[in-house]
Amino acid sequence: MGVMVLVTEGGKFLLAKCAKRNRIHGKWIAMSGTIEEGETPEQTAVREMKEELNIEPRNFEKLGRVRGEIDPVLHVFRTDATGMEITPDERELSDLRAFTREEALKLDLGRGTRRVFEDLLNGDGVNSADVRGR
Repeated sequence: MGVMVLVTEGGKFLLAKCAKRNRIHGKWIAMSGTIEEGETPEQTAVREMKEELNIEPRNFEKLGRVRGEIDPVLHVFRTDATGMEITPDERELSDLRAFTREEALKLDLGRGTRRVFEDLLNGDGVNSADVRGR
């Protein structure tokens, strides 16, 4: 199991291309990672934000769960990074940019990221439906 964190900045979502050589290399993704033994999903989300963006996340909001491309289940969170100094880890991420939901849906997204944008988010925020087990 893993986590995905939708990081917003100025009302847009921060997405990056995956720099790792795996199934999602070169695809646009939200920040994500695998839950390590003994960690809660929330602890994993905090660790991943530190590792990938060098930020201390604040105000986590749990959105739901989706199936991922690498991890079969992703716990999805949202946090706001407006005003934070972000330093992406170039070993994991490349080409970090901010997109609206509509702009993001036109990109070559990783499967888990696409599911979040299509199933958990609507134009105004979060849909009421949780997509567990889809």
